Amino acid sequence: FIVSLPSELSLNILLQLDFRSVLASSAVSHGWRQLALDPLLWRSLFHDNPRWHIKPDAALPDTAEAALMYAAGLLALDWPRLYRDRWLLEQRWATGKPSWSWFEGHADSVYCVQFDERKVVSGSRDQTVRIWDLASGTTTATLKGHEGSVLCLQYDNKILVTGSSDSRVVVWDLVGDVATGRGRHEILRTLVGHSMGVLDLCFDDKWIVSCSKDTKTRVWNRSTGELYRVLHGHRGPVNAVQLHGDRVLTASGDALMKLWDVHTGATLRTFTGHSRGLACVNWGPSGKEFVSSSNDKTIKLWNADTGECIRTFTGHSDLVRGLAWDERSRRIVSGGYDHTTRVWD
Repeated sequence: FIVSLPSELSLNILLQLDFRSVLASSAVSHGWRQLALDPLLWRSLFHDNPRWHIKPDAALPDTAEAALMYAAGLLALDWPRLYRDRWLLEQRWATGKPSWSWFEGHADSVYCVQFDERKVVSGSRDQTVRIWDLASGTTTATLKGHEGSVLCLQYDNKILVTGSSDSRVVVWDLVGDVATGRGRHEILRTLVGHSMGVLDLCFDDKWIVSCSKDTKTRVWNRSTGELYRVLHGHRGPVNAVQLHGDRVLTASGDALMKLWDVHTGATLRTFTGHSRGLACVNWGPSGKEFVSSSNDKTIKLWNADTGECIRTFTGHSDLVRGLAWDERSRRIVSGGYDHTTRVWD
C-alpha cells in the first residue's frame, strides 16, 4: 500500500517511525527498501537528534547558485551511513568501552596533546613536540626548539604554538612555502616575556594569549609577535587560559577565575566558588558558559555574563587535571589524579 502512494506522502509516513522501525520496514520488499533508505528520510532522522551535527563548510554560500550547489552537496551525502556512524558513536559514549592505540616515541612524560581527523600533536618533558599520523601511529615530524618541558600547545591549519617550562612561547609554521613546502615545521618566532614556565596558552586569528607560573597573562599580536597587554591581578600561578573575542578568561592557583578585557587590561569579573586552586577552564564557543575544574575535586559550570555557578559536578576523589566540554551536546569529559576519566551529562 505505502509503495503505491506518492513518494512525498510515503516518506512522511515513515518519518513517524523510529529508526529501528524504518530499518525493519526496509526488509519488507524491494519497494519498501528504496523508500526506507531514501537520503531525505535519514537526513530528517539525523537532524531530529539535537546533539548531532555535521561540520559546516568553511565558507557558507553567498549566491543563489552557490546555495543550490551547497544544498545538492548535502543531499549527496550518505545520510544512512552518517546516521549509523553517529549512532554507534553515541553507543560507545554510553557504554564507556573505548578502543585505543599506543603512540610511542617520546623519551619522557607527555604533558599536552591535541588531535584532529588526521594527526595527533603532543608535547613532552623530553623538550620535543611530535606530530603523529593518526591512522598509522607513526611520527611524521619531531620539532625541537625548547630548552625545557613542553607544557602546552595549540594549533590550527597554519601555525602551532607551544609553551614551555623554559618560559618561552614558540610559534611554528605548519605550512611552509606553498610551492615547495620549504620552512614547514620551522620556528616562525619566539615570544619572550614570562619570567617562569608557561603553563597554558590559546590563540585565535588576532591574539596569542599565554599564562604562566609568574602569575601573569600576556596577550601577543599573532601577526607580529609583539606584546600587546599584560594582565596581572592573580596571586598565584595562572594555570589555564581561554580566549573569546576580546575577552580572556584565566584560572589560577589562588582559587579565583578572572574575566579580562584585552584592550584595557581591566578585570571585568572575578569568579569565586572553588575552595582550592584551579587547574582547568574550558569556554564554550558561544561565550555564554564555561566549565572549570579544581584541586577541590569538583567541576563547575558557570554563566560567563552573570558570574553565576549553574551546577557543581562531584565524583572525582582527587585533583581534576583534564577537562573538555562540548557545549552543543552538553557533555563534559574530565580526567583526574584519581586515575579515572569521567563523562558528564
